[in-house]
Amino acid sequence: MRFSSRKNMKNFIKKYGLSISLTLLSIITMIGCWVVASLIAKNDYVIPNVRDTFKDMGALFKDGNFYNGLLNTQLRTLYSVVIAYLLGGALAIVTIIFKPLKAFFVPIVSVIRVVPTMAVLLIILLFTTPSVSPIVVSLLVLVPMVYQQFLTAFAEIDDGVISVLKVFGVSKSDRVFKVYLPLILPSTISNLGTNFSFSIKLIVSAEVLAYTFNGLGGLMRDASVYFAIPRLASLTLFAVIIGILIEVVFNLLSKLLFKWNTTGVKYD
Repeated sequence: MRFSSRKNMKNFIKKYGLSISLTLLSIITMIGCWVVASLIAKNDYVIPNVRDTFKDMGALFKDGNFYNGLLNTQLRTLYSVVIAYLLGGALAIVTIIFKPLKAFFVPIVSVIRVVPTMAVLLIILLFTTPSVSPIVVSLLVLVPMVYQQFLTAFAEIDDGVISVLKVFGVSKSDRVFKVYLPLILPSTISNLGTNFSFSIKLIVSAEVLAYTFNGLGGLMRDASVYFAIPRLASLTLFAVIIGILIEVVFNLLSKLLFKWNTTGVKYD
């Protein structure tokens, strides 16, 4: 048993040791650059002190407003991701089943993609509340992304699989729901982590501009107004860490759930 444990440890170190070492080195390098920049600036209102920032991060765990803001921001992020996948996925499925409709959807999606979301936020605030507007802003960016991701995943399905389904006379709807969607599930879950972390960035940015007081963005806005720079930095750091953790979790989940080789999908 001891020999087996040592062997497994050696295999783990051999397989992941370099990646873990380089990741730690990258984190240390970023913190080092932060320390150097802080020493050069010599002004906490320009670049906050690293020690004060981490000290403030510890203080946040004792602040009820932080937990309330974190929860509300995560809920807005969840709402925007779920709605984006429902809308983007539905549009992609309709496009695959009725291919001529692609010519109709593509211009609409392209216009939504290039709309300056932060400028639109000011208009959205006239018709919605600061709590709802960040979700709308996130959707303006996420829906075109999700739509294109689904179309790309469908396009990567092996031509042989499509030919076999056509030979056996499988209907387009059955192809999509019973064959295509299961085949693209690994890439969909992997993209979900990236989209979720990106949505956090969008939601927090919109909360700052909309002054959504019951969110991380609102707490950041308050910190900037009162020149509480370490608090602003610690809140920003929390948002970054949460986004990275979510992306890593979904990537690991995709690898654990889909160890099998998806032979129906083409990989370059």
